[in-house]
Amino acid sequence: MTYEQKFIVKYDVPPLQAVHWEGIWVSFSSVRPERLENVIDAVYQIGNSRTLIIATIGLILSISFFNFSGITVTKEMNATTCMVLDSVRTLFIWIMSLSIRWESFQPLQPVGYVLLVCGTFIYHNLVFGPLWKKIKERGANYEKEPLLFDKASGQHSGIGVN
Repeated sequence: MTYEQKFIVKYDVPPLQAVHWEGIWVSFSSVRPERLENVIDAVYQIGNSRTLIIATIGLILSISFFNFSGITVTKEMNATTCMVLDSVRTLFIWIMSLSIRWESFQPLQPVGYVLLVCGTFIYHNLVFGPLWKKIKERGANYEKEPLLFDKASGQHSGIGVN
């Protein structure tokens, strides 16, 4: 994401064009035994299944939408914000999977999502860094002298001083 941010800011690439260029870099090399994908077999299976055609079109549209949104956020804000907002994709997919009954609700799933979001916030220094900075600034702004201090003599009055 950081590299993507540098690229789209440096060359002022429109988000939709950036999504297009990302799609161009797909490799269509011959299938080797150690590769997991088989483009020819995938096209054959998709062509013979209406469900796969609908799912593939839906997948293409949703990935395009999320990539366009992500690049737009990265260009207008920054890569860190994009990564935090990217966790919303997980929530969206989970809600869709529940609504079309591809999976059933498990009580630990929301807990896992909260941990995912908290981890993302911590990793991108959005929680502890700003909090620590605010604590340091607040500490620096407090008086360093006792309340009753005679500046002329440089003596404490003795009240409130241990």
